[in-house]
Amino acid sequence: MGLGLLSIGKPWGHRPHAVPSYDDVEPFLRCALDLGIRSFDTAASYGDGEQKLGRFLNTLDRAERTTLTISTKCGEHWDTAVGAPFVDHSYDALVRSIDHSLERLGRIDVLYIHRASVDVVRLRSVERAVEHARACGIALVGPSVSAPEAGRLALERSWVSALQFPFNEGHTSFTDVLEAAHARDLCVAVNRPFGEGRLLYDETGRVRYGATRFAELLAFVASRVGRATILLGTSSIEHLRENVAAYRQAVGSE
Repeated sequence: MGLGLLSIGKPWGHRPHAVPSYDDVEPFLRCALDLGIRSFDTAASYGDGEQKLGRFLNTLDRAERTTLTISTKCGEHWDTAVGAPFVDHSYDALVRSIDHSLERLGRIDVLYIHRASVDVVRLRSVERAVEHARACGIALVGPSVSAPEAGRLALERSWVSALQFPFNEGHTSFTDVLEAAHARDLCVAVNRPFGEGRLLYDETGRVRYGATRFAELLAFVASRVGRATILLGTSSIEHLRENVAAYRQAVGSE
């Protein structure tokens, strides 16, 4: 299980909340470590999420830092002047993004090309940026896709060693991509196990079908994605504890 950190940097999801300050984020991330989470996923376009994660990482000693897997994304960027993301997959923009992310995070274990459509996966600028990332010591690189067609094309690219895509009870169209990615021994992460909250909450904000819904949805994903990392997204310690408990229940029930 991993932790997606979009909501520590900007509002997001089925029920967006106010963006937390670093004073709230630090105990949240410490709680994640205490619960055994060692994989953290962020992006250049997640508001100030990278900065907050990097600041937290600087509080850890070297031994603790080396136990973590940190992934981030480039291709979608954050415009601080207007408080909104924008997409630019040009070589110069990608390289600047990679360099800035390295400055904020210190080390990147997995780099994803954000908003990677079929056309983006084909871009020479992306392939050149991957070469730059590898020269910077980032071993695992690949696209973060939302369409199965882009995932299938990515599997044909020699530069792809990682892949991220959505997978949940209502969205299983990546099943063949998942199987092929495992066959190629790629680093795989699946996001949106709760469908951005739509599979978990009803229109009033109440959990559908009771508290067992967490475990049911996670059990569905866990039983199908094999050794892929399942990314859960929250900025609430209470929800984090609930998610981890549900994950353990789901894995234990397989």
